Amino acid sequence: MDESPENVVAQRSNRVQLTVQANGKLERFHGSIKGECLRPGTPLSLEDALRIVGRYVDHYNQVRLHSAIGYVAPADKLAGREGEIFAARDRKLAEARERRKAQREATRLQAVA
Repeated sequence: MDESPENVVAQRSNRVQLTVQANGKLERFHGSIKGECLRPGTPLSLEDALRIVGRYVDHYNQVRLHSAIGYVAPADKLAGREGEIFAARDRKLAEARERRKAQREATRLQAVA
């Protein structure tokens, strides 16, 4: 890098300026790729690494649930399906509560009889 003042200003203006939060999220994503994808996958070539990372990124965006967005996949969030997902979860929770309530009642009636 040419350290003359004119070049430093030009180079700085051409760089993408990330906020502290965006930089932290990007570093976290890179850590996830390393820890969950590259180290366990042990790529043997650049093509192998690209294949492994590509599969991981697809999984990360399409399947993996993210706590920051309500335990839905980013693809579902972007498609506006989180409302359906939350409604299905609430329905399943209500059904499970009713089953547990019925089981407790049946157990109580057996104990009385």
